[in-house]
Amino acid sequence: MNTELGCTIGLPRPENSCIRPRRQAFWSLVPLIVQRMRREPKASRYLVVIGLTLVMTTGSLVGSTAAPAQMVDSGTFSLVSDPGDPLGHGQSYSYSVAAGDQLDVTSRTNEALDVSVHGRNGDSWTLNLQMASQRPMSPGTYSVDKEYPSNSFSEPAMSVTDGGFPCRGVVTGSSFTISAIDYGPTPGYIRGLDASFTLHCGGIAAALHGVVHIANAPAPLVAVALSLGVSDPQNPGRVQRQLDPRDPIQQGTMVIPTATVTPAISAYVNVRYDDFPLSGGWDGPGVANGSPIAPNPGFHTFTMTLTPTDSAYPDITPAAVLPVMVVSAPPVLSMSATPAGPVTAPDTGSPDPITLTIGGIPRDTPGSVRIYDGTTDLGPADTFSSSAGTATKSVVLSPAPVPHGLIAVFTHAGSSALAQTSAVVPYSMLPCACGIRGYAPLNTNNTIPPFAGGLSLRLAPGTHAHLTQVDPTTAAGHPVQATDPTQHRHAWVFTGSLDRIAVVDTRPDQPGWTLTGQASAFVNGTTTVSAVELGWAPQLQTTGSDAEGSVTPGPQVNPRMQQGSSLIGLQSGSVLGSASPGSGLGTQNLRADLTLWIPDTSPTGTYVSTLTLTLISP
Repeated sequence: MNTELGCTIGLPRPENSCIRPRRQAFWSLVPLIVQRMRREPKASRYLVVIGLTLVMTTGSLVGSTAAPAQMVDSGTFSLVSDPGDPLGHGQSYSYSVAAGDQLDVTSRTNEALDVSVHGRNGDSWTLNLQMASQRPMSPGTYSVDKEYPSNSFSEPAMSVTDGGFPCRGVVTGSSFTISAIDYGPTPGYIRGLDASFTLHCGGIAAALHGVVHIANAPAPLVAVALSLGVSDPQNPGRVQRQLDPRDPIQQGTMVIPTATVTPAISAYVNVRYDDFPLSGGWDGPGVANGSPIAPNPGFHTFTMTLTPTDSAYPDITPAAVLPVMVVSAPPVLSMSATPAGPVTAPDTGSPDPITLTIGGIPRDTPGSVRIYDGTTDLGPADTFSSSAGTATKSVVLSPAPVPHGLIAVFTHAGSSALAQTSAVVPYSMLPCACGIRGYAPLNTNNTIPPFAGGLSLRLAPGTHAHLTQVDPTTAAGHPVQATDPTQHRHAWVFTGSLDRIAVVDTRPDQPGWTLTGQASAFVNGTTTVSAVELGWAPQLQTTGSDAEGSVTPGPQVNPRMQQGSSLIGLQSGSVLGSASPGSGLGTQNLRADLTLWIPDTSPTGTYVSTLTLTLISP
């Protein structure tokens, strides 16, 4: 099937210049650029331009680590630029979550916050605000003449970044106003923000004016579902199989309390067996386990309590409680039912009672007899003869599609640990199958052609990769055994990552697909570094992915200087990920860690390249 591809987005080219169609292939160009561009309207959902930057220095580190951000549920960000303002260029801008723009808010501490904007048209802005003297952010108007971040903390600081270029040199007359701010329910989680600012940048009288409004939903709650599993004899810390909570546990069975936590949060785990603590921990994302234990006969309670350590969640301790019954093994009591099952419930009214007769009770032994339906307590026996060692119980069972599991338990007076039980007696009380039946034919007419589905390559707005120089004072950042064919034995090393890439396949026949990447040479003025020196390590991302069948990441590719002259890096293209025929239905998110080696004789500056992603399917 041929697919029509649109024009390149955001690159300067003639108005009607388009990429030629290719059979079931989708292209995405990744320019490695520093300058921010105003994008033209999107021409094709299969063709996306994302920025990738590399800033090289000698003898110092480049880049910083960003804090986790909250995606804003509802909010707006608007700007008005005076003529002559170097950031806004005398224009007005408006962004809204409701219109499809993305807003993120980050609060590293209560005295500073960042607001990031990723416009649906490709625009990118970041606002940084910092209070003085490490005071919490609170309503008021604050004069600013310090550029963010300010290490002195003696005065308020502010910065606005336009597509990666911050304002340099905040001048007197700048200010920001916090009209309202709502933290909670825990520090660092911002529920609401109303703020405005005026920024004079680089000693210029013209200013950039902005208004921010943010409204987030309350922090999510946490659900805990607790169950018991049988411990694997070959690996006691692992669950071999899950137990049905309606069934009793045989004495001597080693069990493991397991909780499924939604969402998968970071938390301390506390597990208790009755009043006794058990060690607890995490067995993968969203799965918490307690230590194995063999409960004594009788009734017991497992409790698992979580104390979240993630500031995005409320200061609560979600917990789950699971009552269980442990029966003696082997069972020593007998029990029979009259009438014998299965029994069909009547058309109207309650089912007739059945009589349970329990035998094998130790004679002349003080104690009590109780009857259970699974873990449901049906109460004590109606009659109990200690001298005869027998008891009876009349019960009314509700109709059910599966048999009831009836158990009798004799507990010695003064010691619950000496309980004796009967074998499980299955008893079927079937729903009524009565009344006059009639039959009516049913048919329908499907007029919709078979669903063909489709294949698409998606990159999130604003996706880019920034390569950061590894500390050149270390062996990792300045290798001395480079294998470059030009005999350069020293190299500079840069690393980064490329993510927010997704392949969406809705085709029912699942013919499979392959996603490849190919990079152009890095250029810095008159200096060129071949793409053979760019490598990557592809990875599949499980979060947000539901692709079926066999989906695999591509092989790791190293720079030529790192491994040998026979390597070609990403110059001729390499596989990022692929789905074999019969696989790939759904969404698969992918990413890659990038590594670049360049000769240490290379001049400083910004090196620019273009990475092309190609999605192909039979």
